[in-house]
Amino acid sequence: MIVFVMRRLLWMLPALWAAATLVWIFMFMIPGDPARVLSGQSADPDVLAAVRAEWGLDQPALVRYGQFLGKLARFDLGTSYVRQGRPVAEILATGIWRTLILAVCATALGA
Repeated sequence: MIVFVMRRLLWMLPALWAAATLVWIFMFMIPGDPARVLSGQSADPDVLAAVRAEWGLDQPALVRYGQFLGKLARFDLGTSYVRQGRPVAEILATGIWRTLILAVCATALGA
């Protein structure tokens, strides 16, 4: 049983990496300039440059991808613009216990 659980946990790593990579790819497949989306369509060029520097949009894609994975590994998920500027990790932490209880119960019923 322990071997089964360990094998499942090891297979979880490539699945998480693949999911994170797909999320990163889809973020940049959205049409338009991400800096213009964040700062508004009629933003000044100086504001656009500041947004690009802050978000790292002025760096090559591989550098941005590495920074994305690094922040994800440190659970630095950024700040929510919808929920009063709270950190995303804090917002997720408020509901994690309910999610874990639901997952454990579903796994127990499914076994």
